[in-house]
Amino acid sequence: MDLLALDEIEDWLQSDTADPTARVDLFEMGAVKSHEDFERWIPGIAPVYQAPVAGRWENGVMVAGAWGAKARDLIKQFMLDHTRSPAKG
Repeated sequence: MDLLALDEIEDWLQSDTADPTARVDLFEMGAVKSHEDFERWIPGIAPVYQAPVAGRWENGVMVAGAWGAKARDLIKQFMLDHTRSPAKG
């Protein structure tokens, strides 16, 4: 699922409907050795038991964090919230 999710994020970022101000940061799960390492990326998220891991910030303030299925939902909601209507031409 994680590689499919990455493909979906990439497709969305390259689409004409993605908000150009939306920012997506990714990190390598293999580099994380402890729950404290997750805390450096997403404060308050530990303990983490399943990938993916996601955090959402608005105006520099973290408003949500999740792992596993809830993280996938958080990512999907982010993409929905930052999708513009297609340009009419």
